[in-house]
Amino acid sequence: MCCSEKYQKCYGKIKLSEMQAFHSKGVSLCDTPFLQEGLVMIKRAELKKFAKENNIIAGITPARKFDELKDALSEPVPFVTYTAQQRTDPSATFGAAESIVCIGCPYPAEIAADRGISIAASGVDYHKTVLEMLEKLKISVGINGPAFSDTGPLVDRHVAYLCGLGYYGENGFIINENFGSMFFIGYIIADDGADGYDMPTVGSCGECRICLDACPSGALSGGKAEYKKCISYLTQLKGEIDPRTDEKHGRTGLRLRCMSAFMPQKQGQNKNSTKRKRL
Repeated sequence: MCCSEKYQKCYGKIKLSEMQAFHSKGVSLCDTPFLQEGLVMIKRAELKKFAKENNIIAGITPARKFDELKDALSEPVPFVTYTAQQRTDPSATFGAAESIVCIGCPYPAEIAADRGISIAASGVDYHKTVLEMLEKLKISVGINGPAFSDTGPLVDRHVAYLCGLGYYGENGFIINENFGSMFFIGYIIADDGADGYDMPTVGSCGECRICLDACPSGALSGGKAEYKKCISYLTQLKGEIDPRTDEKHGRTGLRLRCMSAFMPQKQGQNKNSTKRKRL
């Protein structure tokens, strides 16, 4: 059995509960025989150094199946053409998958949130800028594998969560202690392991309800959005917008991800404690 096959057998299907078990016992994946044999190529410290130098956030997690999302993906999701397997299994897209590297690029500071359109829809196309950053990261750190920004197969918010970029907020967004939810997500499905992995961030919105109460259509509840009520969904449908919808929501009807503008965490003002654990 080759080294890559050994690594895949040991870590390719590792579960989040198993990672947490390692951590609770004070055992790092870096102490395991396979990693000591030098089979892992991606250096976590170099990844963090790159992130700091480029004013982004970054993390890495083993490429395993996201079995915890099976129930959530049992119903169709609008505008998504990938199958549930493609959305939860990195190897379905890249057979050599061993790790997933995720980055978060902050929204441009010069773009205001009150123009009647989404910040994400303003300025330079973020798909291009995020992909450029991912390519730069691949060269700098030495990562090989396909890169995606928004249009990739995996559930990118869950990838960001597993990579320690933030916790799930009450609105379903990933909230980072420095950027809040105001960042674009991109990821690489890599064919190498790493000398250390990030753990999901432990945090919550506490009693804060600012975004829930501010949502003009009442689409937010229980950490998710009811898409048929969501303005973002309604304004992306083909054809004309229902006059009643347009009249009710006015210019906010054009604001994709409009709730970001109401969140106190967006500028690192989250007063709830967040703790990041890693192996």
